[in-house]
Amino acid sequence: AIKQLLNKRDDHGQLVIDLVLVILDGGSRDLGTPLRLINDIVIPQLGDEAEKRLIVAVNQADVALKGPESWNYSDNLPTDKAKAFLEKQQNSIARRIHKATQINVKTLYFVAGYSDGVNRQRPYNLSKLLYTIVEILPNNKRVMLANRTISNDADNWKDNDASDYNKKTTLSLWEAIVETTLQGASIGSDIGSIFGKPGEILGKVVGSVAGLFFGGLRYTFGF
Repeated sequence: AIKQLLNKRDDHGQLVIDLVLVILDGGSRDLGTPLRLINDIVIPQLGDEAEKRLIVAVNQADVALKGPESWNYSDNLPTDKAKAFLEKQQNSIARRIHKATQINVKTLYFVAGYSDGVNRQRPYNLSKLLYTIVEILPNNKRVMLANRTISNDADNWKDNDASDYNKKTTLSLWEAIVETTLQGASIGSDIGSIFGKPGEILGKVVGSVAGLFFGGLRYTFGF
């Protein structure tokens, strides 16, 4: 079933599944099981396109390192000790996958964030994850992603290990919007909620996007 899904194409010969996002639990010490799934099942089915279609992301980076130095919660970023641990963990995952498959995969760590009505943990590196996804997706899918799945809560995109992911993602999405618009694709008017007034005007002129959303991504990115 997985093989068929990962290699399924639409009537135009395009892949139905453009990328595979594997999310690992940063708080777990058992990475062997998910890595075997990646090495033995996912990558063989992706074949030569594995490097272009696979992202491995470690969630719950705030609890990956146990103890009082696990996270700087006031600034919502890893402590120096936690950052060193997370970088080492991320590099170890990439090395283990490469050793087993000779494939170089994109890896990163992040915090999805949560809110229970009383307490709230802001996301971390969510913009980096989004940027990594956007760079893999074909342009028409980037437009759908922008229109249907991106939260307009600015706090979700505030904290990252670098400051330019939002700018890079915005540029990539705008390039996709321009290209697909010139090709006659429709963009919903509510795109203005992400890009501001120019995007709203453009969306109203062009039309509305077909009803397509990515359930898992909607959850991850704050909907």
